[in-house]
Amino acid sequence: MKYINNWVTQLTAPLSVGATVLPISPLAASRLDLTGSYWLTLTNSANPIEQTQWEIIEVSAGLAIARGKDGTTAQDWPAETLIYCALTAGQLTALQSRIEVLEGGGGPVVDGALTDGAGNALTDENSNILTGA
Repeated sequence: MKYINNWVTQLTAPLSVGATVLPISPLAASRLDLTGSYWLTLTNSANPIEQTQWEIIEVSAGLAIARGKDGTTAQDWPAETLIYCALTAGQLTALQSRIEVLEGGGGPVVDGALTDGAGNALTDENSNILTGA
């Protein structure tokens, strides 16, 4: 999983529930290193107090997307919807679990035991499943 500071853009076209490619500008896409993947958040407002809808997606090579990550649900989004990169509760919970395993000296963790909030196996930037070994 990759992260990027201060990455914010808007959808350049509507994004339907079944869409599998993220419609963003070439300039916004060029800032992402898609040799790995990012978790991005779609929302209906730039103002956190006014946000009533959101969806977390995973974007990877070719701007391919996996929808409804971290307990969110795939939704229809109109063009110009705000999309940004931020840490999610699932990512932080998984990191905390990994730290606890490593600090606890509990020995190796079986492949796939470290998961995000949605139960997906966590991987490093080379798509290796993270373990406690």
